[in-house]
Amino acid sequence: MNTQMRRILTLDRWLRAGRHLVAKDAAAELGVDERTIRRDLKQVMAREWKLPVQYDRSQRVWFYSGEAAALPGTIVSNTDRLALLLSLRSVEQYRGTHLYDQLKALYQRLLELLMPEAKTDYETLAKKIHFEGPPLAPISDQVWQTILNSLESAETVCMTYKSGHSGEIMKRNVDPYGLVARHREWFLVLCHTLIFG
Repeated sequence: MNTQMRRILTLDRWLRAGRHLVAKDAAAELGVDERTIRRDLKQVMAREWKLPVQYDRSQRVWFYSGEAAALPGTIVSNTDRLALLLSLRSVEQYRGTHLYDQLKALYQRLLELLMPEAKTDYETLAKKIHFEGPPLAPISDQVWQTILNSLESAETVCMTYKSGHSGEIMKRNVDPYGLVARHREWFLVLCHTLIFG
């Protein structure tokens, strides 16, 4: 984390605690000049990051006038951007599952937390990485949620499936152990045995 980010984190912490900042005093505490503090507050925090930073001219203090959103870069750092990139691109492999839209929205929110220059780097790099091949077979929302619930709670579920040997429709009580994507298909793991999804 760079020096400016550490300084802004400190300013943000003070403001969130309800402190009214005098630029001169804040500058002395942080070991910088007043112009640096004013630039951090006015240009970066208020203008670029849209935080509710206000200046009271009569008292010469800076403060938050409302609830402040999370600071960009405090959750997702510049060094996280490649992992984020690969994860976001790989989400396409899960198109057709209940979680696809949720994953896309989550990664988009994380991306918005990147510093502006890192976001530009991300967008450039994103064009160079691709996951090829057909998407995984879709799973209905009801089936997907039932499987996830069963995996989470370790509950037995009744599964209706088509026998690969005879083609007969069968029912079976199963205890799901895991879910695997293999060879472009979903498999449900039951007692360490793979059953075609």
